Amino acid sequence: TGSRTNAGSSPNEFTYSMGKGMLSKLFSATPLKLFAMDESNYKISKVYGTLTVDKRPLKVTTPDAEKQYDGSALTKAGKITGLVSGETVTFKTTGSRTAVGTSTNTYRLTWDGTAKKANYTITEDLGDLTITDAPDPAPAGGGGPAGGGGPAAVVPAAVVPGAPDPGAVIPDDQVPMADIDDNPTPLAPADGYWALINLICMILTVVISLAMLIFYFINRKDEDEEGENAEQTRGYAAETSEEPEDAETKKKRLMGRLLGIIPAIISIIAFFITEDMTLPMQMVDKWTLLMVIILIAEVIVAILSRKKKSDDSDEDNYEPAYK
Repeated sequence: TGSRTNAGSSPNEFTYSMGKGMLSKLFSATPLKLFAMDESNYKISKVYGTLTVDKRPLKVTTPDAEKQYDGSALTKAGKITGLVSGETVTFKTTGSRTAVGTSTNTYRLTWDGTAKKANYTITEDLGDLTITDAPDPAPAGGGGPAGGGGPAAVVPAAVVPGAPDPGAVIPDDQVPMADIDDNPTPLAPADGYWALINLICMILTVVISLAMLIFYFINRKDEDEEGENAEQTRGYAAETSEEPEDAETKKKRLMGRLLGIIPAIISIIAFFITEDMTLPMQMVDKWTLLMVIILIAEVIVAILSRKKKSDDSDEDNYEPAYK
């Protein structure tokens, strides 16, 4: 009695009847009743099979379509294949595009007919609807003076469906963000370059200033060690008559070295105010003379500090000659 029409599985059931045929009537009389086909004389086992109906594939296809923008909607009807003969559904292609761009050619399938959705497996092959930019309108009469006609007519911009109204107020959270360039170097040249010589002058000024300080502290350390040795060997001190450098002289020497820092600081500030190293490089610019003057000032301070030290040394060596 098993039977199935829709997709799915169910047992293949059966029915039976015993003791109703001619043999049952023949053997029902005594003493042959023992041989009658009575259900009570049997142990019956029932084994049911399975009836399975697989889902039928149903394919939905919508085509591609393309055109230039003309203000009208672009549509292209699709189709369905695989529906069982005699069964019905409602199918409609819903894809539509008017503005420039691309979108999917969609569809709607309504199971309001004799076909049942549970009996089908749906596969889709959907196309795209594409609207391309319209060509620029040619000027009337061949354009402007070159074409011999009048000025080209002004064509009003087409209103694209779905686009915001140009006169509408846009909320703050929807205002498009614009990139803002970094502030340029204050005194950088407008023609867009920076000078390599200026960088070299700045580096040399800083190096000379640091060297002056380094050598000062190295010399101070050597002098302190010599002073300690001289104090331990008083005979040598009496013989050379060298006197330790007083605190005032040491202070002046230190101040001379510290003055060398001032041109270095001025050079660094002047370079970063006048030069923008993100621009292309060239050898010199209008600020090169300033950077060279600062470097020369640093060199002069270094020479004077060095000469002062030499003079002190000569005086120390000259005094024992008079004695």
